[in-house]
Amino acid sequence: MTTHVSSIAELSTLVGSHLGYSNYQIVTQEQVNLFAESTGDHQWIHVDPERAKTGPFGQTIAHGYLTLS
Repeated sequence: MTTHVSSIAELSTLVGSHLGYSNYQIVTQEQVNLFAESTGDHQWIHVDPERAKTGPFGQTIAHGYLTLS
């Protein structure tokens, strides 16, 4: 089910309601690299797959704001 809201006032009436969800999205390393370019955040944990193999997650991870977008 898709929820459509036409105003902020209408949105406030939906507080606490289930608004729906989307399908999973696969985030590629290319997308992460492009996000790093656009934000200037080139931390190794995002853009260096070889170094990230030895990091806490065993691979690169997406930027937090990329996952929000």
